[in-house]
Amino acid sequence: MFKCLKLPVFVFAISLAHSPGLQGAKAPATKCVHEVMASAVPKDFRGIWEDYAFFESHSTEFENALQAHREFVAEHFKQRSGEQLNLLDFGCGQGTFLAALLKDHPVFKTPTQVTLVDRDSGAVSGAAKKIAQLAEAGGFLLAPPITGRIYFSQATPLDAHLIIAKHVLHYVADLKETVELLVAKCATGGLILFTLASSDNGLNQLNAAAMALRPDLKSLPKIPTLETLSRFLPGRITRSVRQVKSEIRFEDTPANRQKIHRFNLGDHYSRFTEAELKPLMDPYRVGSEIIIPLIDEILVLQK
Repeated sequence: MFKCLKLPVFVFAISLAHSPGLQGAKAPATKCVHEVMASAVPKDFRGIWEDYAFFESHSTEFENALQAHREFVAEHFKQRSGEQLNLLDFGCGQGTFLAALLKDHPVFKTPTQVTLVDRDSGAVSGAAKKIAQLAEAGGFLLAPPITGRIYFSQATPLDAHLIIAKHVLHYVADLKETVELLVAKCATGGLILFTLASSDNGLNQLNAAAMALRPDLKSLPKIPTLETLSRFLPGRITRSVRQVKSEIRFEDTPANRQKIHRFNLGDHYSRFTEAELKPLMDPYRVGSEIIIPLIDEILVLQK
């Protein structure tokens, strides 16, 4: 059984056999509760944190997606004044994207309660600390507590006005159940933003090329598409799609190629040899650089 502690200051103090010691910093404005359910399936993504940071620092995807999200939020909540806004970041990672979305955005100058969900307890801990520090510095108005979870279900008490699920649905075990759950947890009049990589996204194509090398991996669930996701949405929900085009550009070295393959393939990276993966990026070589086009689709749902 997992042990869960609820503390009066912002501290993650939790004992998990699969996790490193989790530490948090004091942030007087809030407290954080980290709920861990016995039926959860935790995941430790520390092995690709540095690779993800490399992706973010060499890609225009972050800024382009951030601009789109800030515009969606501003438009949807422009008539909202004063009432508390409940926000769920489903697949929060280390909280970098959410912090940038929250910072100095006029919508989040009203009290905002934040729920963070990720299978990686270390990432949730870091994200909550980052969000608390942003609030303490005046970047947005926090309605405490911040809640961090590695598990999310129908029993989770939440009525969210804004749900963000950015590049996370390929991690879930049951796409239909997850989409229906998130729609159910969205308040009437709320906004859900699902971000998916399109079939034309260069990383998707690299992933497919790698999987084609290993017939034993072909039976794995495919990366979800907008078409698949849309089948699980109720007919009454208003929807629209925006395509966001970006690129990742980096110096062509074996080490840099490995970082992107490791980031892209995750747990499956170890099943390939360097000789197998190295040629897959050759079509994206331009001079001394690798330039991979990134095409994402943001599904905008208004409940």
